[in-house]
Amino acid sequence: SYTNPFYYREPSYPEAISALYYQFEHQLKLGTLEVMDSYGIDSVHGLRINLQWKNSNQQTMTCPIVQGSPYLTAISSNARPKISSHSR
Repeated sequence: SYTNPFYYREPSYPEAISALYYQFEHQLKLGTLEVMDSYGIDSVHGLRINLQWKNSNQQTMTCPIVQGSPYLTAISSNARPKISSHSR
């Protein structure tokens, strides 16, 4: 997600904003407790692709990513899901 906007004011012109930008931050992470050795595109269906992470123990996590969707789904098989957050 994106933070609140940051801005910079040039000392010579304090009444004007010289630069305005947003910084991307990882605030929520979705994964597995098990280590996944490889990842890649598993399949493509129109406006959706399935990303898949897997390891040598036949444990997988699959994420169908749909164009324009604000949501993310993860399907784990024989793997324990892990959700973590970044806090300041």
